[in-house]
Amino acid sequence: MNDDQFGQPAPGDPFTIDRTPPVPPPPPDAPVFSSVLGPTPPPVPPVPPVPPGPGPVDDRASAASPVRTMDSTSWSFGGGTASRSSVGSRSFHVPSLRMPKHSEGAKATRRPVAIGLVVLLVAGAAYWFLSRGPDSKAMAMSFYQGQTVSYHLAMNFDGHLTVAGQAVPLSLSVDGTVAWHVDSVDPSGTATIEASELGMKVTTNGKPEGSSPAETTTIRIAKDGRILQAGDLGFANGGTSSPTLLFPGSDQYTPLLPSGKVKPGDSWTKSFAQAFPFGTGDLRYNAEITYVRDDIVGGKRTAVLTSTISFPTTFTLDLRKLMQLSGDTADAKSIPARFDPQIRYLGGGSETQTASFDPKAGELLRSSENGHFDIGMTLLGFPKGTIPPKLQSMRLAGGITIVLERSLGASSN
Repeated sequence: MNDDQFGQPAPGDPFTIDRTPPVPPPPPDAPVFSSVLGPTPPPVPPVPPVPPGPGPVDDRASAASPVRTMDSTSWSFGGGTASRSSVGSRSFHVPSLRMPKHSEGAKATRRPVAIGLVVLLVAGAAYWFLSRGPDSKAMAMSFYQGQTVSYHLAMNFDGHLTVAGQAVPLSLSVDGTVAWHVDSVDPSGTATIEASELGMKVTTNGKPEGSSPAETTTIRIAKDGRILQAGDLGFANGGTSSPTLLFPGSDQYTPLLPSGKVKPGDSWTKSFAQAFPFGTGDLRYNAEITYVRDDIVGGKRTAVLTSTISFPTTFTLDLRKLMQLSGDTADAKSIPARFDPQIRYLGGGSETQTASFDPKAGELLRSSENGHFDIGMTLLGFPKGTIPPKLQSMRLAGGITIVLERSLGASSN
């Protein structure tokens, strides 16, 4: 309809059109109201603009990569769905590993399968690399009845003996062979061993004392290396029973082994009391042990164990009982019945030990100890006049080293 058609009355039209200037047309898209419908309604407030949505979808890309649906033949790596992980503004995607339907071609799925397999292999290799390490192993002493094992023993002490307020230099060295013959092994693995000293050469303050007579004593060793009974206290210094040359605690030659499997770098602690059959009290050991590394000793693979051991000393040695248990019955009988000579020990010591232990055979191949002693000794119950009052108390202090090394090939049934 044009303006002329709208502004001129048709023949016979009962309405007369107002010829006043026309109202400006409404803005585009606004509703059109004629004057016959009444005044123009108030304008509708504009609607806030909606933020633009994502860009147009590339239909060509969609056509080239149709969306696949999961079915019973599909599975994914990483929990069943593809996942994303963000680091800062970046993200990485662990692709799903989809197995194709039987109707799909191999070419269309070759790429996602290859990517999934690469991810799977890399993840597996990373887990293996991060979790692998030296194999853990159990350790225990292993003995059998009738077994004989020989060790070379070398001991050196350098210190002083303080008597009546005067410090007297004292050095002692012992060199010889120690043979362990296993008498029995109980169900717990504890071995009762007859320990013999063979050809011990003793030197005191640089003066050779010759070879000491062969002596035998009984020791007990648990499968975790604890020496539960050490026998004669003079065992560590060539068999001499002189009270000034006793080094209690120095005969823990074997390393204290762990209760479970360990690997290099692991540490553990042990505390125990050694039986003291020669009087009253006991010897207490507190140790911290570390599995340092593996090594080859005598052609055998060994575990190198280092230990820090402390042993507070508080006990009383009964000389009569010591003589009886050591076989010195004549000397024991020479002590008058009304006397009970004793030596009271108070003090202690500490040492570091490095041991080479063969976990496969369950045997000690080498042990070296480096320690320090500071022990006070008081003589009690001796016949009157036999010990001058000034000599009834003394103190022994100094450093000691002990090396025990397995004589390979010397073990027999």
